[in-house]
Amino acid sequence: MGAWLREHQSQPLDQQQKDLQSDPNYQRLSPEQQQKVQDRLKHFDSLPPEQKQRILNRLDLMGHMTPEQRANVLHVFQDFRTLPPDRREAFRQAFRNLHGLSPEEQQKMIDSPTFQNQFSEHERDMLRTLAPLRVPAAEAPPSAPNEP
Repeated sequence: MGAWLREHQSQPLDQQQKDLQSDPNYQRLSPEQQQKVQDRLKHFDSLPPEQKQRILNRLDLMGHMTPEQRANVLHVFQDFRTLPPDRREAFRQAFRNLHGLSPEEQQKMIDSPTFQNQFSEHERDMLRTLAPLRVPAAEAPPSAPNEP
């Protein structure tokens, strides 16, 4: 989806919808899946440019993951959305602190007494899953992993 959106993002929504309907991958989807894609395209079109860019970057990153990595990340994102707002913000801050560190430094920080006191084992496992992926710190964890 990310590559398709990048290719068609400069087109007006009605042209994107027309191109989407003639796309062979889209045509293979069930009517329910086609409707979801249409809805996501409309939502994407309504977003500000910065948010569109973040979503495109996220889709590109997800497209380069193995199916197992993608499943793990999606699971973390689902868990992230269930955290209370204060825990989500603490998690985001911890993720930013891990960004730019080597995988060994990340692991050391996640296992540190400071992180053990600040985060549950589950939250630290979530960080262990995301930290090595090299997601830009300003973009992750996304608040809605399945946007368009």
